[in-house]
Amino acid sequence: MPRRLSVGLDAVIVAVTADQPRILTASKPGEIAPALPSGLLDVDGDETLELGLRRWISAQTGVSVGYVEQLYTFGDRQ
Repeated sequence: MPRRLSVGLDAVIVAVTADQPRILTASKPGEIAPALPSGLLDVDGDETLELGLRRWISAQTGVSVGYVEQLYTFGDRQ
């Protein structure tokens, strides 16, 4: 049986309000503390990394993000 590839995405969402930097976190069921939004790319449904990222950020936080920039990509199949 062929192995299925999983691509995990993590997001750091930064805003500055009243001269105070803020980082958006999300709470997942069963987790003790909030964490950065993260999720898997749906390789069959998401046309791009950005669309996948936007989909699960919205699902986890209820926030529709504006500008998105991919800063780093790390990959190792082993």
